[in-house]
Amino acid sequence: MKGRMINNAYRVKGQPGITSFFPYLSRTRTESVVYFTRKLDVTDTMIFLNSRKRNGERISLFNLVVAAAARTAHERPIINRFVLGRKLYQREIFDVSYVIKQNLSDDGKEILLTIQVDDDMSVGEIASLMNRTQEEARNKEESGLDRLMNFFGRFPRPVLRAVFAGLRFLDFHGCVPAFIRGELPFYCTLFISNLGSIGVDAPFHHLYELGTTSLFLAFGQPYLQTKVNRKGEVEVRKFVNMNFTVDERICDGYNLARSFDKFIDYLESPETLFGDI
Repeated sequence: MKGRMINNAYRVKGQPGITSFFPYLSRTRTESVVYFTRKLDVTDTMIFLNSRKRNGERISLFNLVVAAAARTAHERPIINRFVLGRKLYQREIFDVSYVIKQNLSDDGKEILLTIQVDDDMSVGEIASLMNRTQEEARNKEESGLDRLMNFFGRFPRPVLRAVFAGLRFLDFHGCVPAFIRGELPFYCTLFISNLGSIGVDAPFHHLYELGTTSLFLAFGQPYLQTKVNRKGEVEVRKFVNMNFTVDERICDGYNLARSFDKFIDYLESPETLFGDI
């Protein structure tokens, strides 16, 4: 039976005692954080994407990462959960937040974006949605989030502390107004940091205490490394490092590991996402 709806999610009931007890033992995401790291062989993946590119499809590795994450979350909804107010909730949608630069310069403004990916969207549709959203954001002089920050940023420190104390109180009880949630990137299934786009490797990122984001993925730029294949031959392959930061209160380690395996399988065999096999 579904419980009360909060932030496009319903309360998960009938869980084992340890699941209900855990948010009281580890009260914050910082206390509950675990880290996973995977080195992804993208040699065949990049060959596949280049072949699609020759057929006129504009699909990047970043688009593929979002598509694989969305497919995994729709197939394994147990990872699409969050803890709020010491209670566990199950999302009914998959949305992802990420950062882009308005331009690649020291002064280029960072733009925070959030998109919703439905379970029936193809990889091409996801890529088009991301490209369109990014282009629209770059052409805007000021976003809603910019207006919020500029407005409150003029307040003195005691007022700001009071504002954020109120916001955290509302957040704990699931009562943040929709117009504020819609502007903040912290109310999503997954936050992705594509460090490869600026030519650096992936760090382990923290989770945010504000909001409902339980999963963070950072990945870096592809690099070449030798690998011994099944025939005992040394090959030069292309790899990407992917680092996951997870609130372990959302599900057990077995389900997390199986979900990450599925996500990696989609990225290393992208034809499965396109329905080519």
